Amino acid sequence: MLTINWTDTSVANAKPNSGSFQETRVAAGPAGSHALSGSWAATKIADVSPEEITLTLKADADMLHMSAPTGVSYDAKLDGTPTPIKGDPAGASVSVKRLSGTAYQETDTVGGKVIKVNTFTLGSDGKLTIVSESPRDGSKTTWISNRL
Repeated sequence: MLTINWTDTSVANAKPNSGSFQETRVAAGPAGSHALSGSWAATKIADVSPEEITLTLKADADMLHMSAPTGVSYDAKLDGTPTPIKGDPAGASVSVKRLSGTAYQETDTVGGKVIKVNTFTLGSDGKLTIVSESPRDGSKTTWISNRL
């Protein structure tokens, strides 16, 4: 079991965000490797600052607007045009496409390399499902939220 407590101070002029998560080793590392080597799977996320997991999405005819209390935001055309993410410490850009009347795909890049692909889908029950995939390591995370 591994417990990680973190504090994010990467966004200038924003309140620090924090949280913790636990992981369980699912495969050992190679013989003689460091004790932390191997494969780990998240088992619990706790004490996360509300600002870290809160975002606002608003769509209009040709744009998707995203903002978060952390100070990160964008206003992206729905034609896939790269748009800088305001407040992102890595200098990431986003491109957004409408997949359907209730689904959007956001592709994040840094230095011309895709670092994350998010798919936002609003269900008829009012719940927003966000599937985040990383082409760098093949990981996939799914978040389900209530519409506020």
